[in-house]
Amino acid sequence: MNKLMVLVAAFLMVSGCAGGTSDEPTSTFFVVPSPTSAPPPIPAPASPATTASARPADLWQLPTPCDGTCDLEVLFEVPVGQSGIGYANVGLDEMEAYGPSALATTVNGAVWIADVVNNRLRQFALTGEAIASIDLTEYEVAVPIDIAAGPDGLLVLDVYPATQRYRVVELDAHGHFEEAHALPRGLWLEDGLTGVAWGPQGEIWVELEFGNRTATLDMDGPAVTFEETVGHPYPDGNFAPIPNAPFAYQAGSHRVSLDSDADLGGLTLIGVNQDGSFVLQMDEVTQDPNGAFRVNETLHLFDNQGEHVGTAIFPLEDQFIYVDHSLVVGGDGYPYALLTRPDSIAVARLAYTR
Repeated sequence: MNKLMVLVAAFLMVSGCAGGTSDEPTSTFFVVPSPTSAPPPIPAPASPATTASARPADLWQLPTPCDGTCDLEVLFEVPVGQSGIGYANVGLDEMEAYGPSALATTVNGAVWIADVVNNRLRQFALTGEAIASIDLTEYEVAVPIDIAAGPDGLLVLDVYPATQRYRVVELDAHGHFEEAHALPRGLWLEDGLTGVAWGPQGEIWVELEFGNRTATLDMDGPAVTFEETVGHPYPDGNFAPIPNAPFAYQAGSHRVSLDSDADLGGLTLIGVNQDGSFVLQMDEVTQDPNGAFRVNETLHLFDNQGEHVGTAIFPLEDQFIYVDHSLVVGGDGYPYALLTRPDSIAVARLAYTR
């Protein structure tokens, strides 16, 4: 059972929804994938297909890495609770603790946070000012496991396994309901469903295995159909993992690779910028002398020629509660992260170093 399935089961048990049960104990550290998983399910990217907040092409510049080690920049924090973002099952030994599920950036530079516990979306300016709050219960959303923001609006991935209902809900840029698309078999949790994203031409992508596979939805007919591909099908070539090479990746016309001594891990696409540069997430799973498994997570920026530009470190071990879709690439090309703390949620901008 992957982390999204645990989150859904835990939410359904707490909310009292019929058929929602969870028999999994609270995880004390990280779930370690089997050697056949590529990339591993821990950690995971956020909305990898789209750089949502865009600037005019003639003003856009590739992020400049700093020399030495640069700390992340905490942009703002919101409290945990009804007035901020909810947590559930904290401190319960037999339950999986969970909280927000995803972060997304917008065309105007704000951010959306999927507040699963309170079943709503919260929008904030990068200064921390609360802009909007959307009650998803009004749209009959059960569990918003992922969100994606694009020029045309928001996508919400809604799951309710108790009734075998899986949907992509479309909202406009202001959060008003537009359409809901029921996902057919082949795109359910048991099929590897993990996320949703906008494609570069405004198409809707459903992500399987955190983007290891992607399905493009076709809503022209009376029912939703889909075409599945390996990786993300960009016009200039697929962005996809390379089989049997966990730390190598095909990015359009470029094959890139990173060195690692880890036995397990892989590369996952986080975002593609408007100039063709891209960001990969590298997960390295190691085991210390005491037998504990550790996951090291770094983000790697490549230019549009496939040359490595810089590295950013995500403080995974500092996360109070794991967030499946905690990372997204903003319109400025920098990664933004959702950081969980005991009493607050922080949104931070990560810095690249050479």
